[in-house]
Amino acid sequence: MLVANLRYSMRLLWSMDMLPASGCNRIGVLDSGVGGLTVLSPLLDALPEAEFIYYADGAWCPYGPRSVEEVKRRIFFIVQGMRDSGCSMIVVACNTATAAAIEALRLEYDIPFVGMEPAIKPAALGSQTKVIGVLATRGTLMSDRFQRQLALYNRHVEIMQVAGDGLVELVEQGLSDTPETRNRVQELVEPLVARGIDFLVLGCTHYPFLMKAFESVLPSSVTVVNPAEAVCRQAVRVFESIREPYAKRVECKGWLLLVSSGDGSGLKCKLESYVGASRLGIAVRGVLSGVSPESLPTAIRSL
Repeated sequence: MLVANLRYSMRLLWSMDMLPASGCNRIGVLDSGVGGLTVLSPLLDALPEAEFIYYADGAWCPYGPRSVEEVKRRIFFIVQGMRDSGCSMIVVACNTATAAAIEALRLEYDIPFVGMEPAIKPAALGSQTKVIGVLATRGTLMSDRFQRQLALYNRHVEIMQVAGDGLVELVEQGLSDTPETRNRVQELVEPLVARGIDFLVLGCTHYPFLMKAFESVLPSSVTVVNPAEAVCRQAVRVFESIREPYAKRVECKGWLLLVSSGDGSGLKCKLESYVGASRLGIAVRGVLSGVSPESLPTAIRSL
């Protein structure tokens, strides 16, 4: 069992130097687990000079079945830990967490937040069959934020919604490309394909890890929409608008710290498997396990 006391809960899994003080901006990226790595990946390419702290809340994963208030409270704890760790911008790389908390976060904190939205708009505008599918967690599909977005476009296209029960757990267990996973994906998307969708919108950041499964069960006429690149572009725009003037005048060397409230030992391998080990151009400064949100600043200062 993980305990809050840092002496017992935190294990250093990767050699790490003391994190340097600098004029370079620090970006926090958070998710319930490994899903947010699919958003982190394009961010690392786009902002190689930035300092990144990725927080995987493995001890609380998955968020989807939890209540809105429970997720919201948890996200506030994580954000406070990131804020106290020097993050000047935070990417909420989780659809369920975005739906539950991002509006309240923007009211509470004086730093910018970038969140996830299922990419319904481009799918609705591009659909020829006028039927699109959205695959997301129950927490996202039931949220007021998603329902408002749905109301904007369901007058123009039929939007079929499916809760991807069990998919997050399969990804977290490293079972992204197995017969069991392909069967589960097929079971979920078959009704959508039968109805004639030509776009499938991914409404959970874990789901891009399942692209091989989607490709194996979907007809070539169906386009899978992953919003990560669009979120990355927005994050870059925000980053450039708040970047410290000092950082614009100096050459900053970016780094990445991977942290989990659960077992973080697989985070680096999972990221490398997604982007390709040879393409991971940023220095991974450390991998930490068992770090509670309130312990995050202490964990960083103690290294």
